[in-house]
Amino acid sequence: MAAMSAVACAGAPPAVKTPAATSSAAMTPAVRLPIPVNGIAVLGNQLVDGARVPMQLRGADRMGTEYACVQGWGVFGQPDGPGDQRTDAQKNDATLAAMSRWNINAVRVPVNEDCWLGTKAGLNPRYTGVTYRNAITAWVNQITAHGMVAIVDLHWSAPNGRLATDQQPMADADNSPAFWCDAAAVFKSNPNVIFDVFNEPYLDRDNGLIPDIATAWRCWRDGCRLHVHSGETPMATTYQAAGMSELVAAIRQTGASNPIMLGGLSYAQNFSLFAMLF
Repeated sequence: MAAMSAVACAGAPPAVKTPAATSSAAMTPAVRLPIPVNGIAVLGNQLVDGARVPMQLRGADRMGTEYACVQGWGVFGQPDGPGDQRTDAQKNDATLAAMSRWNINAVRVPVNEDCWLGTKAGLNPRYTGVTYRNAITAWVNQITAHGMVAIVDLHWSAPNGRLATDQQPMADADNSPAFWCDAAAVFKSNPNVIFDVFNEPYLDRDNGLIPDIATAWRCWRDGCRLHVHSGETPMATTYQAAGMSELVAAIRQTGASNPIMLGGLSYAQNFSLFAMLF
């Protein structure tokens, strides 16, 4: 495996409240999974639970957490109507109850790095920074308290000078390592959390800067210059992408031993040269 880039996680992560496990009268044994997940780890080439029993994840996501915050109108996405007076925790509990009835045991949590870090101009402080981190942390804790795996997914990112308002071809060196320094430190003590390092890379589609598939895989691992994309269309400006090695190093530097997911090229559908890199 290639040497990982040096990553400096400066100090402790931002203060985030970690609420106690959320319970709900609606969450009865009748709608729980028969065997709640009690930890997730990698053993050989299999995922296993806390008892080292092989398991298969059956998942879904609750969309909204990647875009509503940067668009300035919430953390969890579209409201359920003007008459809905439930709190986010109550609505999320109802969502988890429905997922349990479908025997779902994993929930992806798409995260916006700008909303998490809260350092860029143009963000609505009502839904970003500490507020956003608290909401995401509470949601992850709620998922795992229901006996499910939470997959924390770096979904929307952006280099300095731009807000994370859409999907980029690869994580950025300006902010993505800092995001994982913080997020991994927050969630490392939760044994039911998996880290999805970057959602669906598509840097192999950057024909102007990536001439072939071998170059794309080296960039995937080590980082390189890429075009900033708007709506997945390349722009004239470029940014320095962070490679998976640097992001994994940022996670592991926190002491987190949680399982890590690394999506391949072509929106995580291409693993053609993966084995040659490591």
